[in-house]
Amino acid sequence: MRSVWIIGAGQFGTRAVAAARRQTPAVDITLVDGDANQLRGWPPAVNTVCDDGIAFLTRRLVRDDFPAMIVPAAPIHIAYAWIRRSLKAQTEVVARQIPDTIADRLPNPIQGANGELFVSHAETLCPPNCSESADRCTATGRQRPKDMFRLLGELEIDGYASVVVRSLQMAPGVGGYLPESLFAACAAVARSNDPILLATACRCHAVVHAVHVRSLGTPQTAGF
Repeated sequence: MRSVWIIGAGQFGTRAVAAARRQTPAVDITLVDGDANQLRGWPPAVNTVCDDGIAFLTRRLVRDDFPAMIVPAAPIHIAYAWIRRSLKAQTEVVARQIPDTIADRLPNPIQGANGELFVSHAETLCPPNCSESADRCTATGRQRPKDMFRLLGELEIDGYASVVVRSLQMAPGVGGYLPESLFAACAAVARSNDPILLATACRCHAVVHAVHVRSLGTPQTAGF
């Protein structure tokens, strides 16, 4: 892993920095947070940027210059926010309420404060060092149900298309996604004529927003 961008310098961002440096000591880390206080005291090996995370990604995440992995460590659905901002010149990505018929089909749904739905296979808090093994839950030892990213990707209900950004483990308890996954999701949202369930999901958990796309004129996809 040559480089990683970590969006958010709080508890989870701090854990991600430590995990990245353990895994690849020479990794190029960029840590982004809008609060300058969160960026004080980091060693010179960590590149700190005081900026809104979504603004940073919108400005810096381009096809010819992107990191090996992006770690979303801020308390928002970063993929959803980035896609909305990235497409706003050509379309309006309009938030919708997730229908109860969809929420009822997903495990342990919890409604968030910003229209998102959190879903999880876990009945209890996960250990911070979860290895996300493919066959059994790290906490309980029980057989895993269908991977959450697959469950959401295969969901067909109420005319919604499903777009999933898969979260991959960078280290136990730390997940991130490939920039290519964000580009692909952005392109899928831009061309959809159906309402969309836009999710970021790992094997066990997901955050989901419902949206529809309203065109503002001739598409200008900027490489997506």
